[in-house]
Amino acid sequence: ILSGVEEDVEALLRNFIIKKHYTFESFSEVWKEMQFYYIFCGRPTVLEMKSFTRELLLLVKSFALSTFTVWERSGAIFLLYSLYFNQPLSQKVTIRTEHKEWLELRDFADKMKSINIQVSFCFYKLVVNHAFDFVFTNKPYNIESMKEDEVLKKEPIVKMHTKHKYDKFAMGTLLTSIGFDPNSSAQRESKYNEIKQLLNEKFPDVCNFEIRRFAVNLLVPNVDTEEKSTAQDSSATSSQKRKKREKKSKK
Repeated sequence: ILSGVEEDVEALLRNFIIKKHYTFESFSEVWKEMQFYYIFCGRPTVLEMKSFTRELLLLVKSFALSTFTVWERSGAIFLLYSLYFNQPLSQKVTIRTEHKEWLELRDFADKMKSINIQVSFCFYKLVVNHAFDFVFTNKPYNIESMKEDEVLKKEPIVKMHTKHKYDKFAMGTLLTSIGFDPNSSAQRESKYNEIKQLLNEKFPDVCNFEIRRFAVNLLVPNVDTEEKSTAQDSSATSSQKRKKREKKSKK
């Protein structure tokens, strides 16, 4: 859900540091230059917007913790402030914060009072507006998440073959491990191809559907199956060409 967002956040903080004026005005310039106000666009549902915003705030909060430099943390506080108050939701998504993280953030904000009061102001403005949700852990635990954790612990991790970009054996094992059945998909695809073939034969002037075999390629290699599939494809193609030639000769 945060695909590419972490790189954008890092780029924004990097550009903020390059400014060498660690004020909210400098941060605002970078925000506008990068058009970061579009970060919330493209979320079609409220549920997806909430999930995205929650994960985004957690990501930005991580940059405000003690593992980063003072100026990176300052930029992260500014970004946290901007994202929280600009999120397009009537009921604001809060920032899940563990006790240890809260102590780090509070101590940092107090320290910045003598260095850059704007950082402290943004932090305590978030506090006053109840932006922080004090939780035991950042990841919410419920029956569903506990079941997911149990499944992940029990199931072996399937890694793709590193030698080839596409390995049918590895792909077949991977698909099976997540509950996908390539065989049933291949059967449905075969029936779909039969319908397209019939339409091509019955209405050759208006129909020219391509016979695709995507699902078959997901199956574990089988020489007999592949030869049969190839023979069917070539037979279907030959049949189409023959019928077109016959129709032209009649004309």
